Amino acid sequence: MSDNFLLRNLFIKTFIVPFIVIFLLGCASSPSIRKNLLTANEHSRMLEKQKAEMAAEEKAAQKIPELNADGYEKLGDRYYQQGKYDLAFIQYTKSLSMDPNRLRVRYKTGQLFLVKGLNKEAGSEFQTIINVDAKYAMAYEGLGRVCLLNHDYENAKVNFQKAVQLNPSLWQSYNFLGIIYDRQNEYEKAIASYKAAISIQPEIGFLYNNLGISLALQGDKEKAELAFSEAIRLGTANPKVYNNMAMVLGHMGKYAEALEAFKKGGDEANAYYNLGCLLLYKGQPEKAIQAFDKAIELKPGFFVKAHQKIKEAKQTIRASSAQSPPSNIP
Repeated sequence: MSDNFLLRNLFIKTFIVPFIVIFLLGCASSPSIRKNLLTANEHSRMLEKQKAEMAAEEKAAQKIPELNADGYEKLGDRYYQQGKYDLAFIQYTKSLSMDPNRLRVRYKTGQLFLVKGLNKEAGSEFQTIINVDAKYAMAYEGLGRVCLLNHDYENAKVNFQKAVQLNPSLWQSYNFLGIIYDRQNEYEKAIASYKAAISIQPEIGFLYNNLGISLALQGDKEKAELAFSEAIRLGTANPKVYNNMAMVLGHMGKYAEALEAFKKGGDEANAYYNLGCLLLYKGQPEKAIQAFDKAIELKPGFFVKAHQKIKEAKQTIRASSAQSPPSNIP
């Protein structure tokens, strides 16, 4: 199995898709999670509170004297910044009803559709903008994001390319282009895209994480290590980056450093388990078994998962022994 295959399947890329938040929860029976579960009554009270707050906001808005299109846009911006997207949408709609050609407001409406996961509606808004003004760069970026969310990578690429052609300062379009090029195994183009984004926003750490992945997949693991280090230095010291760093260090044979990076990306038991997987793929089953044993020692709950890997490592050892030529007996 090639290094690139393992890297491709274990690296974690970070990128911005606006306003979409994914919460990952473990097993529902976990005590730490159970404590955070809402009872039916608490949930009901929360819904009632939210309805009351929205009603109060709407009532307050009704007391505001009739605004012009600009005033409704500004009010919508205020709600938008507060995360009150439904109320923001209402104000933007009023603004557009007074002036349908306010493309800036139509763009914000498209962004709100993305918040709600309404990709088709968002795409329609961005396309409407382009139909009116074919040089509206941000609309192409918005349309590119819709295509990316729909896994339409070719059209996403076309739109992001058009966006940066019209406005070379759109660093997020460069980042998205890098992600698409990575998926198409065009690492040189991906690296160039991330570097373009970094030249515009050199203080954004996750861009270095994405650059590091492309460099590693291209085979330049030394530069990848430097990129991950820069991501961490800039504050993107989250588990994803540490695990990516650990993978590169491991593929460079720096197993002790890889273990330390894995520890920063999770707990100690997970670190040994991940190191065991890496050693197994690197053709060192004996050392992998030691790492899996340590993971089980630290967290007995790893027994089943790690035990399967130990069986796999032992099978690798037996297969290797069977293929070895017998020693000459004098």
